Amino acid sequence: MNQTEIDNLNITKITIWLDKHNITQYSIRKENMDFYVDVHDSVNLSDSKISHIPFKFGVIDNDFCIDNNLLTSCESLPQIVKKDFSIHNNKIENFEKSNIKEIFGIAVMSSNQINDLENIPIVHSSLNLNHNKLTSLKHLPECIFGTLSVSKNLLTNLDYLPLLIKGDFVCAFNKVSSFSDLQKTTILGSLIMEYNNLINCINIPKVYNSIDLSHNFITTLQGLNHQTLDSLNLNFNQLTSLEFCPNTIKTSLLVNYNQLKNFSHIGENMNEIYVQHNQINSFLGLEKTNFSLLFANNNKIKSFKHLPHLVKGHLCLEENLIKSFYASPKVIKGDLIVSNNKISSLKNVPDTIHGDLIVSHNPLTTVDHLPSQMTGYFIASFPNFLNSDIETYSLKEIEKVKIYHDMQKESQLQNNEENQIKNKKIKL
Repeated sequence: MNQTEIDNLNITKITIWLDKHNITQYSIRKENMDFYVDVHDSVNLSDSKISHIPFKFGVIDNDFCIDNNLLTSCESLPQIVKKDFSIHNNKIENFEKSNIKEIFGIAVMSSNQINDLENIPIVHSSLNLNHNKLTSLKHLPECIFGTLSVSKNLLTNLDYLPLLIKGDFVCAFNKVSSFSDLQKTTILGSLIMEYNNLINCINIPKVYNSIDLSHNFITTLQGLNHQTLDSLNLNFNQLTSLEFCPNTIKTSLLVNYNQLKNFSHIGENMNEIYVQHNQINSFLGLEKTNFSLLFANNNKIKSFKHLPHLVKGHLCLEENLIKSFYASPKVIKGDLIVSNNKISSLKNVPDTIHGDLIVSHNPLTTVDHLPSQMTGYFIASFPNFLNSDIETYSLKEIEKVKIYHDMQKESQLQNNEENQIKNKKIKL
């Protein structure tokens, strides 16, 4: 057979392969000794049990997806993909002999066995390398044009992190213990590093959106004080102080399940504050803080002292040690929830509550001193008064209950007096 006949035979084999996988809009070309297939549409080869491709893909004018197969090499994958590219869940270990040069959309390379990034293609959007065996970020470019995801790898440091990430940096479920020397790195999206081994925030990159460092071992916020964030999540760490807390957090500060004792050093411009399951015993530090919502359940708070006169949203203080409403805010523009405390009277309760007042499971015996204005419901448990475990009443309904209760008491007193008179007559 001459070369032309051999080429024709190879083209026939390629055509049969393409027809089998429903690829119809293509052209075949030869470069040197290799055949390339350019596809003028999307290619979807997912779940096809492919372990080898008998030619090389060239330019793909749309998406290219070959998820859930048995590939061990990138040798036959497209040179250029003009939209999204995905090789999720194969057995690729590296980019040695890779045919891939450039990807213009999102590149998904998750759930492989990649352990080396040398020769990784140029990606013009987000890059997903989750669930691989990376121990280093070496060979990544200096700029990522979208989100960089490297969760569930074997990373212990962030050396070689790109200088600019235009989306989020997601590095959860690794073993990173520090931020090394990353002050020069800028992340225009969010930094997500939950479930690592971080102990502090020193040398953290500049972040423009949100930071999630939950489920680490962080004991200090040093390094965060110059950040202006949308939200900051430090749940499940070992914080004992809010020193170095950013001054401005636009949406939410989450420090649940730490070891905080008060609010000293908290920033002045917070919005939503979540400090549940700590050891906080007072609101000291919140006097000058501008916040709209506070969830401080399951702490050791004994008093409303140091709270502002106006709370712009919900105030939730369940499972604390509060005994009275003394020094409570004058106006709550959301719900006031103080269930499971030690409150025995509604005296000094806020004048105005634009939501529900929930005082269930407290040792209350009367509904005297209710707020003068309450747009929601009064939710309480009075086994000896309302004859039920927990009841819900509007302000008007509770007034009716009070009247009914007073009538019952008056009637009972009358009955007692009548019985006493009868008893006297019997004795006579």
